[in-house]
Amino acid sequence: IDNRLGDAFLAQHASGRSPPADIVLVAIDQKSLENMSEVAGSWPWPRAIHGELIDGLARFRPTAIGFDILFNEADSFRPDSDAVLRDIARGHRNLFFPSLLLADGKGAPLQDLPPSFGARRSEYAEQYATAPLLVPLVLDQTNWQGGLINFEKDDDQRGRHARLYHTVNGWQLPSLNASMARFAGSTLPATPRVRLNWYGNSPRTIPYTDLFTDITSERPVIAPTLENSIVIIGATAPGLNDFRPTPLGALTPGAEILTTAIANLRSHDWLRDLPVRWPILLILLAGLGWAFAKRRSPLQTGLLLSGVTMLLLVSSYGALGLHFYAPVGAALTLAWLAYGLLTIEAQWRERREREAAVMLFRRFLD
Repeated sequence: IDNRLGDAFLAQHASGRSPPADIVLVAIDQKSLENMSEVAGSWPWPRAIHGELIDGLARFRPTAIGFDILFNEADSFRPDSDAVLRDIARGHRNLFFPSLLLADGKGAPLQDLPPSFGARRSEYAEQYATAPLLVPLVLDQTNWQGGLINFEKDDDQRGRHARLYHTVNGWQLPSLNASMARFAGSTLPATPRVRLNWYGNSPRTIPYTDLFTDITSERPVIAPTLENSIVIIGATAPGLNDFRPTPLGALTPGAEILTTAIANLRSHDWLRDLPVRWPILLILLAGLGWAFAKRRSPLQTGLLLSGVTMLLLVSSYGALGLHFYAPVGAALTLAWLAYGLLTIEAQWRERREREAAVMLFRRFLD
């Protein structure tokens, strides 16, 4: 109940928020898949295409370039294309490539990860700990800078949080969003994950094909506007199936979840959880218990509870504007359930007392 009510509030609150202009999504959309077919063929494209894009963008000095595309398997049919990407990436230090933590499988020793990966070893870390990881093996280890892109989902499979790091046997494996935000100069919270504060509009989005054509032209128009921007390259085409359920809907592009997380971390405007569910419930139940114990009118008590309900709902929604998430749905639902049961009990008790009075007077009156 808290999640559903919170999702509704977040979706409404997001409609008044716009993402920062300096976080840009280069979308591999349906238009790009169609227009790039003559140059790159069908998807997946040769890795040299991404290398050319990196090389072309580098002239315009973006802050960082992050890929939401895995490069864990070599292209056995086009090894020369992989080599082009590897050689180009080797010359840049603002590139970020994703990795994936699998649920099971044969694990690799975490101590063998290169420093560029950013794994941190705590004092409780197991020396020979392993984890099943998909890492960008196509690239040199100096370019393994980035992090995990695992979808952070709640028990109902909906994504409401962004994870900053995954802990595996005492090792902290960074997420891609945290690595890019830290690289951009942001101070990250100490918590392992944050609740996302969504935006009603998509980030500034440039079709991959438009940017690729622009950087290869004599007078680029789009690329110069990306100076000092964080550029995320990810799939949004329906056929590429990179969509996840979030409070904004069942089909939110994974790349937009990534840009939202980076924007939240950069602006420090993620949502802080307020532990108000149980205190509110206890206060409401105590108030209802007192009112019915004192034989207050159920109608008056219901009207008062209605006023409190409206106040709490408005306060919960208003808290989003202050970067706080206050779940009140479950507490209010249980309070109204208690009100209904207490009202039934009070009516039953009143009926029993009336019947007892009638039986008493029936001994003396017709």
